Amino acid sequence: MEELPTKLTFEQQLNLFKERGVNVQIDDRSINTVKIIGYYKLKEFAFPLSKVVEDNDGNKVRMLLS
Repeated sequence: MEELPTKLTFEQQLNLFKERGVNVQIDDRSINTVKIIGYYKLKEFAFPLSKVVEDNDGNKVRMLLS
């Protein structure tokens, strides 16, 4: 049986954005924004500003253009 992905807290979702190159402050306002808009909708808005790169382990990940 396939294991389901673990649910991330709103703070963990913001940390994931940070890991992927998004300049975000983790505070009450940012957490509330993720609660209201949602991680996937924010990710959709950022998609045109990103590209696929390889991380240190050789995995392909999408990062924000700098």
